[in-house]
Amino acid sequence: MLLTVVVYAGVGLVLSPSQTAGLETLSAAEHPHGTALLNTWNMIAASFGPSLFIGLLSSSAATAGAAGAATDVAQAIGFAAAVRVAAVIAVVGFATSLVYARRESHMSH
Repeated sequence: MLLTVVVYAGVGLVLSPSQTAGLETLSAAEHPHGTALLNTWNMIAASFGPSLFIGLLSSSAATAGAAGAATDVAQAIGFAAAVRVAAVIAVVGFATSLVYARRESHMSH
């Protein structure tokens, strides 16, 4: 439970500064369009993520169940597969942010 609170607090602390950073490059007339695009993509990502991970969990659990694993073991295998994919996505996102941060620091100097 505590870990969930920490994760959601982190998400909240990241969304506002990232939206500000994205919008500061736009002119005042473009802010409404930029805000609409950011909010739309946030909603798309919010619907894509759970469906991807539930699909991975279900698919992996079904495969493990068909191979003879007990139901609880098959569900654990499916959950582990979904967590591995989430970890890969997080690492790729973090690496991408480092590349953009490095570019930004080189451009400002």
